[in-house]
Amino acid sequence: MKIKENGFKVLNGMSLGIVVALIPGAIFGQLTKLFDYSLLQNAFDLSTALMCFMIGICIAIQYKFDGISTMSLALATFISGGAFKGVNDEGMLMVKGTGDVINAALGAILALLIIKYLDPRLKTYKLLVLPVVSIVIVTIITNFTAQPVSLITYNIGQVISLFTSLQPLVMSILLALSFSLIIISPLSTVAIALLISISGLSSGAANLGIVGTSFTLALLSYKENGLGCALVHFIGSPKIQMANFIKRPIMFIPSLFSAFLCGIISYLFAIQGTPISAGFGISGLIGPLAHLSSEGFTSFNLFIVLIAFVILPIIISISSMYLFRNILKLVKPEDYKINI
Repeated sequence: MKIKENGFKVLNGMSLGIVVALIPGAIFGQLTKLFDYSLLQNAFDLSTALMCFMIGICIAIQYKFDGISTMSLALATFISGGAFKGVNDEGMLMVKGTGDVINAALGAILALLIIKYLDPRLKTYKLLVLPVVSIVIVTIITNFTAQPVSLITYNIGQVISLFTSLQPLVMSILLALSFSLIIISPLSTVAIALLISISGLSSGAANLGIVGTSFTLALLSYKENGLGCALVHFIGSPKIQMANFIKRPIMFIPSLFSAFLCGIISYLFAIQGTPISAGFGISGLIGPLAHLSSEGFTSFNLFIVLIAFVILPIIISISSMYLFRNILKLVKPEDYKINI
């Protein structure tokens, strides 16, 4: 198979795995916290922590692997992601965060090469050899790549942090555009937001940039993918379009235009946020709740949230879709087709 075709298979698997892992917590996570239902909250946290494992499974599905190969790939991808931190003195497994998606992707590619090479040669020894070999080789190699790969996120974060020292309107626009691009890439918006500790107006701008991107991609993809898949873009994550973005980057221009305008809105309405809320958009209502927590749960602030996070981004997204799809004809509905 061609490298390009394999690349898109991996990207499709990554985007689906990320969304599957994040959707439960995104939809119900805030409700379980509100009602203090720790059992479900723990389940949602586990779903998020197993993101790299789910990425491995979804990549394996793209290749139609059998059970042994699928689990070997999933385990190797999960371990290379780095969310698993070892075993403590009490014998409890320690898992923190979601892991590094880029390093997990490297682990998945290594595991794929190992499985593709060994599978036809092992025959009856497949169950004994394949999981062990893939885990051992991938773990050793990705342990050396973990630190250099993490520098990618660090350096991008340092560049973005420079925007926070600019004039507020310029800062808001640049942060909205930056997080719009990051949310569609393998990088984590949450990790970068926490790394540079953006808060207040800068966090609100980053958040609304993601909101504009999410609504625009949802509207543009509705015709090809249906309502359920369109909703995933802002209820879950627009990363579901990651493979399409790599395949045809021009499909993302309408979203950047929306993010640009949403950056202006965040400045005009002085939308506030925290380092944690900056990377979520409207998913789980984390962005709106962060603004309300900062400014107060008043009728006026609820109205501001409705205008800034829903009404204006939808109007902007519809306008952006009409401009770039119907008038300029830069994008087509099939550009946003998702292979599930």
